Amino acid sequence: MRQHNKYVEALGLKVREVGINWKPDYHNILTYWRRKKQRLECGYDERITYNLDEYAIEQIYAWLNMYLENAYSVVDLDFHKFEFEGRTYTEFEAIVYIMYHIEEWIKFEADTKNWDIDKETILCNNVQKALHMFAEIIWALWW
Repeated sequence: MRQHNKYVEALGLKVREVGINWKPDYHNILTYWRRKKQRLECGYDERITYNLDEYAIEQIYAWLNMYLENAYSVVDLDFHKFEFEGRTYTEFEAIVYIMYHIEEWIKFEADTKNWDIDKETILCNNVQKALHMFAEIIWALWW
């Protein structure tokens, strides 16, 4: 279903190797048609719920990249200011903060050879902070 994500691919990763690894469902025609109906009705099928955390993080990463690409020349990303953990961030700085921590997580998740539980804990906490930051700035993400 998902063929490409240019933002994940820019990290040097293949979409099929990151997050949700959907396998074709042609082996069962009833499953195929049920999922096709779900995609027509909802835009997605049930498989995104198998690993919803990874899918949501990848989507936020892609959306913020696309937002910066398209809004950067139109919107003053220094106009809005946000207080977070005792520091003031502009909208641009907040987006970069979020994207940096999500990017680190995506790279870590894709590197299954060098798994480290301590690093996973640190990166997970950083992504949680980034998502809290995202909740703070989401109301300013329009143009």
